[in-house]
Amino acid sequence: MKRKKRSGKTPSRDRLEEALAIARATLETSADGILVVDPNLRVILCNHRHIEM
Repeated sequence: MKRKKRSGKTPSRDRLEEALAIARATLETSADGILVVDPNLRVILCNHRHIEM
């Protein structure tokens, strides 16, 4: 069993949060507009550059 940090988070949770932060920063700093849709063509996410287009 893994030990939890005092914050209650596991090391794997910390790594996941760091990866998500990097992905968000990459998405928002891209010079390109990015739109992500699911198989039903519902918008999952887009960045500010896409909105400005």
